Amino acid sequence: MNPDSAVKAGTNRELIALKAGVPADAEFLRIEALPRRAWTKRQARRAAREMTARLRKPHGQQELWTDQAVALSEIEWYGGIVGGIKVSGGKTLISLLAPTLLSHLRNPLLLTPSKSIKSGKVLAAYKEAAEHWNIRSDIQWCSYELLQRKEYANYLEKTQTQLIILDEAHHAGRHNSSRTKRIERYLRKHPDCVIIVLSGSLIASRVVDDSARLCYWALRDDGPLPRSRQTQRFWRLALETPVKAKPGALRRFCNDGELTLEGVGRRYRETPAVCISNGKDLISSALVCETELVTLKNERVLEAFANIRAGREPGGDASLDTDGGRTWLTAQTLALGFYYVLDPTPPSDWLDAMRNWASYCREYIADERNDCDTEAQVIAELEDSDEVPWPWGEWRDQRYDHKLTRKAVWLGTERLDAAREWMRAHKHGIVWTQFRAFGRELARHAPYYGAHARDVGGDRGYITDHKRGTPCAASIKVCSEDLNLQHTFHQNLFVAPPATGAWLEQAIARTHRFGQKETEVTAHFWLACAENAANIQIARLREKQAARMDGHMRRKLLIADWIEHNSKIPSNDAWKTKRIAKALIK
Repeated sequence: MNPDSAVKAGTNRELIALKAGVPADAEFLRIEALPRRAWTKRQARRAAREMTARLRKPHGQQELWTDQAVALSEIEWYGGIVGGIKVSGGKTLISLLAPTLLSHLRNPLLLTPSKSIKSGKVLAAYKEAAEHWNIRSDIQWCSYELLQRKEYANYLEKTQTQLIILDEAHHAGRHNSSRTKRIERYLRKHPDCVIIVLSGSLIASRVVDDSARLCYWALRDDGPLPRSRQTQRFWRLALETPVKAKPGALRRFCNDGELTLEGVGRRYRETPAVCISNGKDLISSALVCETELVTLKNERVLEAFANIRAGREPGGDASLDTDGGRTWLTAQTLALGFYYVLDPTPPSDWLDAMRNWASYCREYIADERNDCDTEAQVIAELEDSDEVPWPWGEWRDQRYDHKLTRKAVWLGTERLDAAREWMRAHKHGIVWTQFRAFGRELARHAPYYGAHARDVGGDRGYITDHKRGTPCAASIKVCSEDLNLQHTFHQNLFVAPPATGAWLEQAIARTHRFGQKETEVTAHFWLACAENAANIQIARLREKQAARMDGHMRRKLLIADWIEHNSKIPSNDAWKTKRIAKALIK
């Protein structure tokens, strides 16, 4: 079958699924036949007592929570598990005690984000746990970022690990990055290697795609999500898209009155070795989320908005390249008073060569016949080849002629001034931003924690060491997960809230977590353009969708008391929130 025929056949099958519903194919029947189990509260409490007695040192003072005990029990029974442990649910202790229960597996390896290692969080957690629990001394740890480097291509082979624990596992399983390919290659060569998946954001916004690969790594043929891409597409049509396909066979998972997603979620959660938090919420602090409509009055900013709405660059000097959601991101930077431009602008021939090479490189890496994970490895193979493909030849001749850099063009400082004013009024607050330019400007007046959760403009200290009683700014991409900030902060400001519910869930959870002493944690959201308002709507919708799948009904955006002031979209926009939201969800 030629490629065009394959695409047409795939489209026809999806159209059939839309009309007839999800078919009961081989993958569906495999999942339907999997056994079910459900823990009672009494069983979980008994497991907590028994596991604590077995694993705690004689002089230890800590006790296991029920969710931790359930996860550890299933690790002992099944080996690999899929652990959707809620934020602040005790994943770190699970990852350190798992090797003790699987004592027959050699060279246990913990993979975790680099900031957790560089800030000393992992080492501190290890030392604290070792005071109370029987922790193996041969646990190694490595960051996902190191695993992605060229010189670490054979790291897993060198360790010969029989147990890989993925902390914040979504860093490894959601994208076709080099780290993902290296883990998959190691598992193909060592099928007996046990994988333990732990994440507070195991399912973020795509209920099928987010954890399908991770389920397969940990559970192989006993995973409750489809492995076939075609079946995944059928399920996605029925569960995730705005215009849903008929559920078809998926209704066989549902009880009377249940939504399809709820029935599929229950089938997922009741699968042995799938451990989803459902215990008591140990956080006593209330969570209050408030939206604030911001009226932009700067004429230069309003003119730039008019330009992008008309399909031009903010400066009005060229057509706006809308690929990759450029208009959406540009609107959010304009709402903060700036926009990005390439500086200097490379020649069009150089840009075309770069894009052609990037496209070729992605296809080369995706081809399983090529043992490459990174661009550097592709280049090394092509340099040793007799044939030079034209994208590489064209790019090789001019790749060092220019450098792709960008700068921020500021149109006004009103939002910067407002953020500084907010920090002066909130001494225990964090200003969260996804844009480095905004954070670096704030760094002139307060610490801004960027790469590796370190202060980019001050003493280079880590955010975990920040002085209590003084505000700061932080990168939402870097600092929104795997950090304990509840002892220093309890106030949050999101100057440009992202549409990713998982980012907001994780960022709020840095302060709204076990150990927070304040009675109330606040999260403030600026809505300065239609995109900001739509992002909040989309994030809450996706969180509700994910909660129905994994049962985490205690997600931050769902349990918060909302004070909303978004009855009217900011007047600088012509688009409507619902229209934008529907387009983005697609």
